[in-house]
Amino acid sequence: MAAESTVPTAATIELEKLVPAEEQPSPVAATPTAPLPLPTAPSVTPVIPDPATVPAAPSTTPAADTSWQTALYTQQMAHQLAMAELRNQHLQEQQRLMQQMLDLMQRQLVR
Repeated sequence: MAAESTVPTAATIELEKLVPAEEQPSPVAATPTAPLPLPTAPSVTPVIPDPATVPAAPSTTPAADTSWQTALYTQQMAHQLAMAELRNQHLQEQQRLMQQMLDLMQRQLVR
């Protein structure tokens, strides 16, 4: 077996410090393995019916789907309205506080 030139890593350097060269494990040579044969599935031809002979399926969607969508949309709109109202209250409170600060600063300048 020919000697392979490898760059020592921190782990191999530490191993050389801790274990004498006689006791170090020899590197494992890569053994070539033959690829395993893949199982083959039996070929099955799908049966595709002629569209002219197949009766059309009824295109009725359940009313529950529409009602759920309407309910969820209504809930989302109500949530957005509530969030907008909270934001409006917050902005009004900030505006009120800024006005109070401005009034205090103007009083300080007048003195």
